[in-house]
Amino acid sequence: MANSPSFMETELLSGKQPSRLELGTSAATGRPPTETVHLHRGEVWGGDFELGPLIGKGGMGAVYAGRQISLERAVAIKALRVHLSEDPELVARFEQEAKWLARISSPHVIQVHAFGKHRNHHFLVMELIEGEDLGRKLKSGWRPTHGESVALVAQAAHGLIAAGEHGIVHRDIKPGNMLLTLRGVLKVTDFGLARLVHGSSNISSTGVILGTDAYMSPEQCQGLAVDQRSDIYSLGVVFYELLCGQRPFAGETHMEVFIQHIDRAPRSPRLIDPTIPPEVESVVLTCLAKDPIHRYQSATELLDDLQRVADHQWPVKRLHVPPRALRFWAASLLLVGLGFLLLRIAWPHGAAPPTGAHAPTPPPESAAGVHADPPPSPGLTATTAPGPAGAVAPSAESPALAAVHRSFSAWQVRQAQPLPAARMRQELADLVAAATTLGASAPWLDSARAILAGLPDSLAVRTPTWAAHAGTDDYGRWAECVTGDYQERFYWCPPGSFPQITADAVAGHGGQIRTVVLTHGFWMASHELSNRQWQALMPASGRESNDLPVTLVSWEQADACCERLSAAARCQAVLPSEAQWEYACRAGRDWRAEDITDLAWTQANTSELHTVGSKSKNPWGLYDCFGNANEWCADWYAALPPATRPVRDPSGPATGTEHVARGGDILQAPERCLPAARFHFETQTTLETLGFRILIRQ
Repeated sequence: MANSPSFMETELLSGKQPSRLELGTSAATGRPPTETVHLHRGEVWGGDFELGPLIGKGGMGAVYAGRQISLERAVAIKALRVHLSEDPELVARFEQEAKWLARISSPHVIQVHAFGKHRNHHFLVMELIEGEDLGRKLKSGWRPTHGESVALVAQAAHGLIAAGEHGIVHRDIKPGNMLLTLRGVLKVTDFGLARLVHGSSNISSTGVILGTDAYMSPEQCQGLAVDQRSDIYSLGVVFYELLCGQRPFAGETHMEVFIQHIDRAPRSPRLIDPTIPPEVESVVLTCLAKDPIHRYQSATELLDDLQRVADHQWPVKRLHVPPRALRFWAASLLLVGLGFLLLRIAWPHGAAPPTGAHAPTPPPESAAGVHADPPPSPGLTATTAPGPAGAVAPSAESPALAAVHRSFSAWQVRQAQPLPAARMRQELADLVAAATTLGASAPWLDSARAILAGLPDSLAVRTPTWAAHAGTDDYGRWAECVTGDYQERFYWCPPGSFPQITADAVAGHGGQIRTVVLTHGFWMASHELSNRQWQALMPASGRESNDLPVTLVSWEQADACCERLSAAARCQAVLPSEAQWEYACRAGRDWRAEDITDLAWTQANTSELHTVGSKSKNPWGLYDCFGNANEWCADWYAALPPATRPVRDPSGPATGTEHVARGGDILQAPERCLPAARFHFETQTTLETLGFRILIRQ
């Protein structure tokens, strides 16, 4: 059995040295140990694994070909050196690698089969790879094509995605830890330095910074906490090396390399090889951004752009951060004219800055750049997603970029004003150009680009044919719908974006924040439908004619009322989607419970329903969004899924058993009456505090 050909002739490379795993130097001693590993071929370890020939070794141990007797399959056996088995930290790290690899199921991560100890050797049993690691191939002079490089990095990204699903950060991504099989499948290996993402620093208990200096991220070089964006940086170094045949940074000492990672921009790959496509260069440089917030925020985002490059779809969704010198001069030039730009964008030409009750209120500052409403329960934090569009610029942004971000928020609020479409379009184009010059890469900029792309149609707002009267006031464009005894003022809600909590805020479940983009504007009723208006549209109902919000109506009855108005006024009257409802309620800003005292009837100030419109309006002219009665929405109910990129025009699931209701009511505390609050009821439900308002499509 010891001489079985399965070790050499069948399972190993024919006529070639099998791949080896880089094991590095000892973190305990700082240098490779001098002991030689003396193990005997044919020994059975752990009662099931027969030791074969040595196929690779390093400072921490060696890797042998082997065979699992019970399943008659080839395996690789990774053995820790005996003297290192006396170091509790290294043994724990070795065992940790086994446990974490066992969690991951991916064709692009090497699979682990077992972990154990034979005499004084701790060992790990893994799948045996027929192939060679990328480090060896690069040293041999191998140079992949640009397309092959993209494909290899995409496979590595798949491996990082699988690890990220378990919260695992590799921390030592490099060519030597990427094995390429004979069939061209890339597998990420050697998770010996991996850590779970939460609380993960890059320093061992002995004070040694962990990793391989040529591929370490700036945060690793500084001993800071790391997450998957650190692995993305390291993968960017590998990508650069595959394309250019050299690493972006080199030096005679570790410190020289560290300083370059932290403070020096990499040389443009296209200066080294002009045949590299510009879109490929952009992806590489985005990975290599110094600040993690300017990189891809997940391996999934990176894979999305790699797929777009492979499919010849350009431009990619993210732009790389320009070199430091370019950013400095771009910022300097922008700041010279930024005062004039912000004055032009902040309010209409010839008008004084808005003051008093109608001045747009800036969103409240918060440490994360976003104020989640209602106040997050445990597990719900604003830091689970980058600062979304419409929120105050996060503190991580440069002062110039933060100013552009705030101007975009102001632009969204001002869309409701009667301003020329061409001018509004040009102002947004100026903002996008300024942010791009500064190297911005954030959801709010993605939102701005999406809105800009839709402006040629969406800003052509005409007086609707159903309007008996139309005009403008301090809150923006309005149009009155009059048919029979029914009369209502509708306010224009322009296309835009807002931050949406993905959990049911009322239920108190944990969640994230995603950016929602609405590419089409709409007309929203200024208040909830009243009993008087209901009676005008649905006279057979026999309701009392007063100005309290109509309640005790099911979703189907509310939908039927919208259909009645559509037929009578020749318009498209519908229940709003919950995204439209929340967007209109927010009116371009974030809200706290103390902000809505003058706008809402809640448990804090009443115990009964009040006449519609008896509180103050929000900045877009809408009454009662935060209180009085809940309001039916068009969507079937489902948990809101998280998203790393802006979500356009969401409309909920196609079917369901319950419908969404939005808005606060007189039974809820103010904290439960903020824009993010969601409720859901069966279609036939009728409640004394549940009504609706009407939306008319443009």
